[in-house]
Amino acid sequence: MKRFKPALILVVLILFVQGCVSVPTFRSYKRGEYTSLEKLCSKYGIDYNFRVFYEDIRLKNKYLDAYLKLGSNYILVNSRVVEFPVKVAYDRGSILVPYGFKEYLENLFVRQKSLTAYLPSSVSIKRIVIDPGHGGKDPGAISPWGLKEKTVNLDIAIRLKRMLEKKGFKVFLTRTGDYFVSLKNRVKFARWKKADLFISVHANANHSRSMRGMEVYYLSRRFTDPESKALAAAENLCEQEKITLTYRLKKIVGDMLNVENRRESLLLCRSILKEAKSMGIKTRRAIGAPFYVLKYNYMPAVLVETGYLTNKHEERMFRNKFYRTQIAQSIAEGVYYFVKELNRPRIVSR
Repeated sequence: MKRFKPALILVVLILFVQGCVSVPTFRSYKRGEYTSLEKLCSKYGIDYNFRVFYEDIRLKNKYLDAYLKLGSNYILVNSRVVEFPVKVAYDRGSILVPYGFKEYLENLFVRQKSLTAYLPSSVSIKRIVIDPGHGGKDPGAISPWGLKEKTVNLDIAIRLKRMLEKKGFKVFLTRTGDYFVSLKNRVKFARWKKADLFISVHANANHSRSMRGMEVYYLSRRFTDPESKALAAAENLCEQEKITLTYRLKKIVGDMLNVENRRESLLLCRSILKEAKSMGIKTRRAIGAPFYVLKYNYMPAVLVETGYLTNKHEERMFRNKFYRTQIAQSIAEGVYYFVKELNRPRIVSR
């Protein structure tokens, strides 16, 4: 009996995997409603990744970023949610997309002699909320030499606001003086101002006084509260576009928006760190974290820990207004180049 045991285990594993790796099949469709995703990607040179367990598909190349989900008629294309009359389907090993999606892509491609395709991003970052951390009864971190985080945060935030306004952005501060604002009200403020981007400014502390350098935080998938965040994003979309969606559709659309927001938040983190490093500022890394202002904002959001007040060298630099200006400048340049990258014309010749 023992000699059959490995074979038996193998058969069980195969049956288990086959049972797990299963996707819904949609065969009740009419001729002309669907087109093959594989053929579409081949035609336009698009790579796609089909995650069986999540039942979603990511289409991507240098000029296109789209997110599809089996059983949904909503598709996220270059940050824009597009609704189609039929759902994304799977039939006999092939992924089928609404024929209208093919037409939608073709409309994005402007036909010239060289068949040059223009796919401008639909992203428009115009309104930015800057959030100086702490304030009033909440001083934040206090250095061993008496410098309070709330003072540093506000000064850098005010300088950052001026710099971004000079670059053409509409900028708002969650607080303009030394007073307390709850985390919940900071998030509400960003929604009230219809912000396209949220940047929280902080200074760090650590029991190790050798720790130093700028860190930028984003909300990673690991810390996402899927349902509440998805519904908040969908509610905002419904309010802006004046549309009505069922609870189920809100969840699907919200999930799509959250995927895009996470991607953009990470890009912004990297852009800020890159600019800071180029200016000679000590940098560390981009980190996923569950901060309240990241978790409950539906727009792309980052939290910048500008340095460590517990490090004697950085604390002394924070007391210098020119260094605080340099910190603000690095964030402003990071935002500028991030937005420029999102909005740049995307051209490819075939």
